Amino acid sequence: MDQHSTIFDAAFEAENPPRRRDILPKWLRTYTLCVIGLGIIFFIWTALMAPASPPDDSLANYAERPSGANVGYTIGTYLPAAFVTMMGLVVWLERRRAILFNMISSIFWGFLVLASLLAYGLPGLGMGFICMLFVPFWIGLFKRKYQWEVEAIRGSGN
Repeated sequence: MDQHSTIFDAAFEAENPPRRRDILPKWLRTYTLCVIGLGIIFFIWTALMAPASPPDDSLANYAERPSGANVGYTIGTYLPAAFVTMMGLVVWLERRRAILFNMISSIFWGFLVLASLLAYGLPGLGMGFICMLFVPFWIGLFKRKYQWEVEAIRGSGN
């Protein structure tokens, strides 16, 4: 008796696509966790070390300062910490557009370094040294962009 193959036979025999996190080498998974940890450390450092007002502010008296200036300064101090944390978190959570987010973040960091350099001169390059920590992370991710977005899937249950 000769049986005909059906579409269900091919579906059962097909391999499951790899998980996005599994296509990353061990060093990049470890780097991802380090980026998340660095972002958390930046949040803690910012919360503990950020002064209530900018040191060279002419309106140092809190009562005389417009409320919008305080909100803007607070957001400006926490924004880099949020970007650092999100750069690693979206990769660890295996979001499809995580690498695109990191490309945009790398451009953001590039503009931030350039703006710091133009505004403060050579002392502004301090932000550039922090940015150099992420270059291997970005290179490792950008090499796997096609695999990440097309070939791999999110982890089980998602």
